[in-house]
Amino acid sequence: MRWQRAIVVGAVAASTLAFDPGLADISNLPRAFCWAVGLAVALPWAVGKPRVTAHSPLRFSAICMAAFVVWQYLSIAWAVNRAEALWSATRWALAAATVMTTYRLVLLRPAHGVVLLARVSATLSVAVLLPAVWQVASLPDFSWANRYAVVSIFTHKGTFAMLLVLLAVFPAMRLGLRLRRGKWFYRLLIVLLGLVEIFLQARAVLLALVVAGACWLLMTGLHRITRGQRTILHGSRPFRGVSTSRQCRWHLPCLRLTQRFLLLATVVGTLLAACIIVGGAVAISKGPVEVNQDMGGVRSLVSLSERRGLWRLTLRMAEEKTIIGWGAGNWKVCHPAMSVREVFSMDVLDFRFVRPHNEYLSILSETGAIGLFLFLLSCVGLSTCTLFGVCQRGRRGSLAISGLTALYAVAVFAFFDFPFERTELLLWTSVVAGVTAALYSNGDTPLPSVRAARCRGVFVALPLLAALLTGIRWHSERCLGDVMNGIHTMQWELVERRAHEAQTPFANLAPDGVPYAYYEAMAYEYQHKPALATFRKTLHDSPYDKQVLNDVARLMYTENHQTDSAITLLRQAVHISPHYSRSYFNLAQIYLSEGREREASDALHSLDLDAKRQRIEKNVWHYLSVQDATYYFESLLPAEQQLRERLLQAIENSK
Repeated sequence: MRWQRAIVVGAVAASTLAFDPGLADISNLPRAFCWAVGLAVALPWAVGKPRVTAHSPLRFSAICMAAFVVWQYLSIAWAVNRAEALWSATRWALAAATVMTTYRLVLLRPAHGVVLLARVSATLSVAVLLPAVWQVASLPDFSWANRYAVVSIFTHKGTFAMLLVLLAVFPAMRLGLRLRRGKWFYRLLIVLLGLVEIFLQARAVLLALVVAGACWLLMTGLHRITRGQRTILHGSRPFRGVSTSRQCRWHLPCLRLTQRFLLLATVVGTLLAACIIVGGAVAISKGPVEVNQDMGGVRSLVSLSERRGLWRLTLRMAEEKTIIGWGAGNWKVCHPAMSVREVFSMDVLDFRFVRPHNEYLSILSETGAIGLFLFLLSCVGLSTCTLFGVCQRGRRGSLAISGLTALYAVAVFAFFDFPFERTELLLWTSVVAGVTAALYSNGDTPLPSVRAARCRGVFVALPLLAALLTGIRWHSERCLGDVMNGIHTMQWELVERRAHEAQTPFANLAPDGVPYAYYEAMAYEYQHKPALATFRKTLHDSPYDKQVLNDVARLMYTENHQTDSAITLLRQAVHISPHYSRSYFNLAQIYLSEGREREASDALHSLDLDAKRQRIEKNVWHYLSVQDATYYFESLLPAEQQLRERLLQAIENSK
């Protein structure tokens, strides 16, 4: 079996080291590709035995997770962009397969499974830390701005994921006695990862670690008080103080009663968790935050204001389609339909968000109340039965505490950030969930009619499907790099060719949410080719993009003279982004050409450039460099003001 473990470790290490450090973002899909291939190799080994066992509450949690994945795939039917829905659903399917694989691996071969996971995580941690340390040593000083030149500033979520995995598996490594000599290396690696998180000052990560530490202390104290006192769930141990005959008489009814209690606690806990998540998001999102550049903590205030706007927008999306949602993976496509006026960076700076910085709200908006409830059922079910087992068991109970603590850290982190959008963090969280479930389960209650021989093909097919889709999207991202270089160098034939290659039925949006067809249409227009049909295709892929709406309307009027359709699209663009100047200018020019001077004047006067300048002055330094901010103040805003004055003068002259 050594060659299989070597393939898994080598795939993860190679995927990290084979690419330029500047591309070492944790969302870098080649890593997910190599991990999927390694997982597919490990699966036949992990499901080697014909029957796997689990407790009833744990089985209920697995069924809920499977139902959540199926619901993700069903949402493809009503999703606006089906390619994104397919990709998102496949990612979650791979995560579910990872949970089951890790569970089987650790349950059937505890020592080998834990040692393998520890070595994979350590290999990836070292591979990320080395370029980060090299770049830190190369910095001229340790100012705030220079931190963003470090690779790990873009991979702090990946560092966080690997820290959680090591924290989860390190206490369990006592099962693998062969690692006793290397325990100091793993302890040092955990300390280094923690120092990286402190240096990066990711507030959501630090808050998650603090909450996880508090939960660990509480669960450890609870375990020391209650261990061995109640053994209702475990038929292999007699009740303390109860005779053997009475145990045989009362054990089965107590077992059934306890399992029903855990199922009821799971449902009640899920409803409570959903109320806390949605209620907390509503409470935090209320009220604007006034940002003053002179006051301290400006970045924290801007970040808080940004999240408040995003959460309000996402909650409006959830109200629009409460039950079924907008489709898996479609938040980046559909959120402009709610108008982005409350999120200043999207409205004023033309900044694109592709996630709401809250995974629960993202699931709620994309898959509706049904999707969020199924997801929370699976998570709360695992937490409930594991926490109950912690209170009853001796050695295994203390080991399960570390995994449950790591899952609580991810749960807190997901409220303020987007861990599940990152493929790597999603997979490593799934690994921790599988380890936790396996350390809790003692295999007393069999899963009826569940045989590894029957489901092995499914577990192998899912990683291979994810690997295929990942390879396709990786190719599209590589094409996008050539497209951006072609735009900067004005090589429009290269842009046209590579943008056309980037478009596939499984990848038609760039990572920042821009359709690949938009770049192809832009290349057509610069080469004086018919571009309207390609722009319409872009509008089909992203129907609420203000820039796409503006360009389609402009060409519809100039090429086909479709006045009413162009005005409708421009009004929709104005509704989406009230500070997007191009839509106002194009709308005024169409009205002026049609002899509708009053409507043209109203369109220009509804654009408040002074308010736009004030919003930029407050927030531009959080997002843009000094050079880009200077461009906004000295070039863009004066040019927009001059164009508006010329149009107003033209309207006065035409009267």
